[in-house]
Formats: sequence, C-alpha cells, structure tokens
Amino acid sequence: MSFFDEQFSGSKLGSASQNQLKLKEEVHMITEGLYLGNFASVLNTERLRRLNISHILILAYPIPQDYETDFRYMCIELIDDHKSNLFQSLSEGILFI
Repeated sequence: MSFFDEQFSGSKLGSASQNQLKLKEEVHMITEGLYLGNFASVLNTERLRRLNISHILILAYPIPQDYETDFRYMCIELIDDHKSNLFQSLSEGILFI
C-alpha cells in the first residue's frame, strides 16, 4: 500500500473524514504552468496529467515514501504548525520550481 493510500485508509482516517478530504480537493492556477493544491489534489493523478503537471513540491510531515513514476517530486519536511518556518523551507522549493 502506498503512502497516499495509507492516508485515506480507515486505519488513519474515518470514512467521514475521507469523504471530507475528497470533497476539498482543490487545484488553483497561480500563473500559467504553476499550480497550488492540497494533499487530496496530489492523489488525482488523472487531473495532474490533464493539467500537464510534471513536478510536484510536497511540504508535509511525514514525508511520503511512494510516488507515481510519471512525476518528479521534491519533498520538504514541514509540520503544519504556527511555529514552522515556511519561508526557510520554501527557499529549496523555489529552486526546484
């Protein structure tokens, strides 16, 4: 089972939470060729392909271990917490983009 599958398995999230996450899938175009999305949007690989997305920057904790082979990934370990320094973490990500 991949990291992405585990995130939506009943062992980590209840079925109500799974449905809420699926409904909240969002991808927003920042500028042509650059999109911002949430974790649920990464799971929709068909949509990513339709948008011609080739590179995915993931800011998460824990960092996923399994990926689709059709995309290039960069993962930066970042806890979703008000104490996390997003700007420091993003400097690496900007070079990747």
